Amino acid sequence: MDFSAGYDVGELRAIVLGVSLAATSLTDLRRRSIPNSLTGPLFVVGLGLNVEQHGWGGFLKSALGSMVALALVWWFYRRGSLGAGDVKLFTAIGAVTGPTAPISIAVYSLALASAVVLAKGTRRTQDPARPRQSVALPVAPVFACASVIAHLAPLVPH
Repeated sequence: MDFSAGYDVGELRAIVLGVSLAATSLTDLRRRSIPNSLTGPLFVVGLGLNVEQHGWGGFLKSALGSMVALALVWWFYRRGSLGAGDVKLFTAIGAVTGPTAPISIAVYSLALASAVVLAKGTRRTQDPARPRQSVALPVAPVFACASVIAHLAPLVPH
């Protein structure tokens, strides 16, 4: 029997991502914004965990994951469908997960957001306090659910 006092960086990465997504989801639901104080540390910790596990290869994995994530949401941001906090959160998710996971998370996010929009019957609603500004769907919970689905999807038998 091998009793190791070490830790599994992959499991730690999943825990960090889960806790961070829960915190950003609650904040986004309450305040309709995602502060840098939540996305910045997630990005840095994700980068650090990948470097810890894979050295310079981990740094490249995080950097590429962030770039892929940014590329996937940039169009939505430019057309006003996502806020800057949403983009920073998704970029941080890419730093934690690496370059392939953001693709499946984006697909699941789009499907979940579409389902929510169809269920609500409206794409955007007006905020009575700010009549000229629309209130968007809180995206952090969508990213959180999509991340869980993307993580569990390989476990589903075909």
